[in-house]
Amino acid sequence: MAAPQGLFARVMARFEDDADDGLSPSLLKGIRARVALNHFKREVLGHLHVPGKAQASALFEALERGAMKIAPKDLSSHAEFRSLGWLGMRLGTRGWQGWFGADARVPRPGKQLALDTVAEHLIQWSRPADDAALALPNDFYSSLISGGLLPTMLAETEAAGPSSDLLRARARAYRPKSAWHLHLDALELRAFCGDFPGASWVEIVQIAGGRILDALNRLWRPIDGQIYAMLSSDTRRQWTASSSEERARIQAEFARLRPDQFASSMIAGARPSWSLTGVGVDMPDVHVHRLLFALGADADFLHGDRLCAWALDLATAGLAARALAWTDRYRKLGRQVSEELLYLAAIDSLLLSGVSAEAAASEDSEAVHLEEVDRELQAAMACTGGDWSRAGVSALYRGRAAYLAELADLDLSIEEVEHLSRRAQTRQPLVFVGDTPARDPAATPPTLGHRHGLWGQLGEASYRRQGLGDVPYFGELPPDPSEASSS
Repeated sequence: MAAPQGLFARVMARFEDDADDGLSPSLLKGIRARVALNHFKREVLGHLHVPGKAQASALFEALERGAMKIAPKDLSSHAEFRSLGWLGMRLGTRGWQGWFGADARVPRPGKQLALDTVAEHLIQWSRPADDAALALPNDFYSSLISGGLLPTMLAETEAAGPSSDLLRARARAYRPKSAWHLHLDALELRAFCGDFPGASWVEIVQIAGGRILDALNRLWRPIDGQIYAMLSSDTRRQWTASSSEERARIQAEFARLRPDQFASSMIAGARPSWSLTGVGVDMPDVHVHRLLFALGADADFLHGDRLCAWALDLATAGLAARALAWTDRYRKLGRQVSEELLYLAAIDSLLLSGVSAEAAASEDSEAVHLEEVDRELQAAMACTGGDWSRAGVSALYRGRAAYLAELADLDLSIEEVEHLSRRAQTRQPLVFVGDTPARDPAATPPTLGHRHGLWGQLGEASYRRQGLGDVPYFGELPPDPSEASSS
C-alpha cells in the first residue's frame, strides 16, 4: 500500500504555497501522478501510446480486449459479463480524461488501487536477460503516485515528529519498486527543504540521500551488483539484431565447443569492462554517482536496455548526490574545486539541465548544448582514472538522448526536472561576500549547470527518440546480505 502522506504532505503544501517561481504550485504532487498515468497507458497501448494525451477510447478498448483474452471462457461468454469491471477498472472514460490536461486531477486512493488491480491482471514486463514475462510489483501505481521515500520516512506518529532513529529505521526498510520510483524519490529529495518537528532538513536529506545511493550501489557495484543479471547479455543482443542466416552462424560457432554454451550465454546477463572504467571494488556507497559516470567509458556495454537503465539511474544518483552535498555546501561546493564538484557539475550539465537560450536559438539545440558542456564532462572524465580513448563522450551523449526520450515518453520535460532540481538551492543558497560565506536567504545562488556553472566559477568566460526500449524494473530490492550477517 502507498505510504501515508501526513506531516510530509502538509509541510510540502506550505513549501509550495509560498513559491513564486512561475510554475504550477501543484507540480511536486502532480508530477508523480502524471508519470504513473502515462506509464500505465504506455504499458497497455504499447507503440500507440501518445505522451500527455488521455487516449481514453483507445485505452478502454484495449482493456476490454485484454480482459476478453484472459478471462475464463465460462465468464467471458456470459451475456452479462462486464470486462472492465472484471479487470477492476472502477472508472469510465470521463474520469480518465479528468486526469489529463491543464486542469488534471491527482487520482484518489481508491482509483489508484484500481490501476494496481488492472496491472495485476493485464500488465507484465519483459526481463531483458531472458525475455521472461513478469508481473509488476504489488501496488506499483499507487506507490508511484502516493508513496515514496520521504513520505514513508516522515509519516505522522503520536509524538511531535519522527525521531532520528525512526527516520533511519524507516529509510532502511524502504524498498523502491522500480527505477522510476527511485528516480522520483531523488527528484523529490533534490527539491526538498525545510525543517520538521524533531528533525532538521540536513538530517532528513542525509538519511534519505544515503538510502537512495545505497539502493543504487547494491544494483551497480562491481562483483555482486544486482542489476547485471537482469540485463541482456552480449550474445542475446547479437542474436536479437541478427538475421536468420547470422543466427545459424552464431549457433554453429557455439556448437563447436563442448559443452555447448549457447543457452547459458543467452541468459548470462551483462558485465561491464571494469578495467576501462577505473572503478575499484571498494568504492564507497555514497560515490555510486561517480561509479555510474565512469561506466560511460565502456561504450560497448551501454546499448539498448543497458543504456536506458544506466542513464535513468545516473540521473537518480546525480540528484541524490547533489542533495547530499548541498547539506554541506560551503565545504563540498564552495570556492575550492574538488573532485565531487567536478562530478556533480558534469552530471547536472549532461542529464539534469535544459538547453541554454543560445543553444535553443540554433537549428540543432541538443548538439549545441553538448558542445557547451563538453569541458565539464572532460573534467569529470579525467577524475575517473578510466580509459576513455575508445568511448570518448559517445556513451555519455547517448545517455542524455535515452534519458530525455524516457522523460518525454512519460510527459515529463527536462525543464521541469531542472526547475525542481534548483528549488532547494534557491531557497538555501550558497552565497559568498568577499572571502567569507554569507548565508543570505534573499540572495540569488550561483547555479552549477551549463549556463553559469563550474567554468563560470573558475572565471572562464538533436537527439531523437531511438526506440531503445523500456527501462528495466528491478522490483523491490531485497535486503543486502551484509545487513543480514551484521544483524
